[in-house]
Amino acid sequence: MITLIISTVAFIILFWMFYTKFFGAEYYPAGKRVIDKAIEFSGLKKNEIFYDLGSGDGKVLLSACRKCKKAVGIEIDPLRVLWSRLKTKGKNIEIIKGNFYSYNLRDADVIFIYLRQWTNDRLEQKFLNELKKGTRIVSYYWKLNNLNPYKFDEKLKVYAYRI
Repeated sequence: MITLIISTVAFIILFWMFYTKFFGAEYYPAGKRVIDKAIEFSGLKKNEIFYDLGSGDGKVLLSACRKCKKAVGIEIDPLRVLWSRLKTKGKNIEIIKGNFYSYNLRDADVIFIYLRQWTNDRLEQKFLNELKKGTRIVSYYWKLNNLNPYKFDEKLKVYAYRI
C-alpha cells in the first residue's frame, strides 16, 4: 500500500513538472536581468496591453504591470495559474488559464515569450496573421526565424521584434 501511494505521488509530481512541455512552454523562470532587459526592449507605455504567453509564476507580469495599462498572462498549468493569481491579486494583471495557441491576441501591444524554438516557430505565423501592425514581441533565448529583431542582446539572448 505504501509503495502504491509513493508511486502515485511520484507520478503526479513528474506529470505536473513535465505536463506543459507537451504544449511547448516548460517552466523555466527568467531571471531579473532578463526580465528588466525584455521590459526595456519592449518600449512598454502606460496606455498599452502586455501579454506573457506561458506566464508561469507571474514574475514577468509583475514587472510589466508597473509600466502598462494591463498585463495579461496566459498559462495552461492550473497550479501555476492559481499561484500567479495569488501573487498578482490587486494589480492590473489578468491571468487566463488556457492554451495561448487558441487565444486571440489582437489587442496586444507587447508580447513576451520564453518558450521553445518549435513553439516560437508555430506561433510566428499566428503573430503575422493576428497582431496589428506595430505590435512588439520580445523573446528570451529562442528567436523568431522569419522576423528581424530591431533590438537584441546576444549575451542575455533577448530579442525584440516588431510586426
